[in-house]
Amino acid sequence: VYTFRVDAEGRMTATGQPPLPMLCPSYLVRHPSPDRHVFYAVHETDAWEGREGWSAVSAVSFDTSTGALTLMNTLPIPGGVACHLDTDGQLLTVACYMGQEGKGMVHAIALGDDGSVKEVVDTATFAAASGKRGDDARDGIDAGRQDTSHPHMACLVRKADGQLVVLVPDLGGDCLHFLTLDSHGKFAGHRTTIELPVGSGPRHVAVDVGGARAYVLCELKSSVQVVDVEQARVIQDIRALPETVDLSGNPFFRDTVKQSESAAIKLLPGDRTLLASNRGHDSLAFFSVADDGGLTAEGHVATRRPYASGLLRGSAGGVRAGHEPGLRQHRRHRARRGRQALGRPRGRPGPRARDDDRPGSAGPAADGVAGVDVRRRG
Repeated sequence: VYTFRVDAEGRMTATGQPPLPMLCPSYLVRHPSPDRHVFYAVHETDAWEGREGWSAVSAVSFDTSTGALTLMNTLPIPGGVACHLDTDGQLLTVACYMGQEGKGMVHAIALGDDGSVKEVVDTATFAAASGKRGDDARDGIDAGRQDTSHPHMACLVRKADGQLVVLVPDLGGDCLHFLTLDSHGKFAGHRTTIELPVGSGPRHVAVDVGGARAYVLCELKSSVQVVDVEQARVIQDIRALPETVDLSGNPFFRDTVKQSESAAIKLLPGDRTLLASNRGHDSLAFFSVADDGGLTAEGHVATRRPYASGLLRGSAGGVRAGHEPGLRQHRRHRARRGRQALGRPRGRPGPRARDDDRPGSAGPAADGVAGVDVRRRG
């Protein structure tokens, strides 16, 4: 993990501190307290210390004056390929993309007074999988991605009444799970599951300030599903890509994946502009948000590098896009998926950048960062 300083114009400079060595720290989120200089990282592995189907979470402290990082502690967790985490400062929620025994997993983890990770308080499991129905809905493109449940995010939302809700987009099951957490960090119930279009592969979700609308970005169909949270239903389905998609600039998605796929979604402050990143088309899609939460497509801006997988909004109104480590990592990760489908031993996955829906989060960990000024676009 590297540290940078960002000035008012969005320019980034290295702090000069040595990077903190970690195994596949693909997603980071900061403790929400301004007085607690701690962030958390998932280790996106499918084995941990010799245990297949395990990954881990670490707490890291940082010095705001120098940028120096110090590992506080690491907690191994059941479930392979931990890919996303979120926190309210008391609990940490973690999504495991591969889970165990064909079931997706989301954990609630207690935090210590010093911000360290303590123990798994509770675990929710999911079995939904679209399988061949999903493959057929995409005409066989990117086949095998939905053979099992794949929770891709564990988004914490606190409702007006104080109730903690966890939103879990399940890429394998084409659905959005709503879970509730009690004051002890236990999953109080599986409130509801919203079915999304078959084969769409929901990946991440952004929620407006009032918690009335959830915007689910579907990776495999490159679309945004607008969800009425209270009524638990989809009220709009809108493309994240233009009508004509040129993949000539990205040979991997053109020749191997054979389509562009969406990755990250963000609401800008004020909840009037929504952004979504596209890998393959290598762009940011812009949407304006109406009073009722509906979306209108406003166009696309090309990213400076391919494979934009994470978005981090800046305090000055800019947005930084984290990019995956390149073609070789993508090929290695795709090959791992193929080995799993064939039942052969799994290799260690390549790191993938993630995005978080909270201002001030550490955002994606990747080898490239591009700045895009969106102030003129609202």
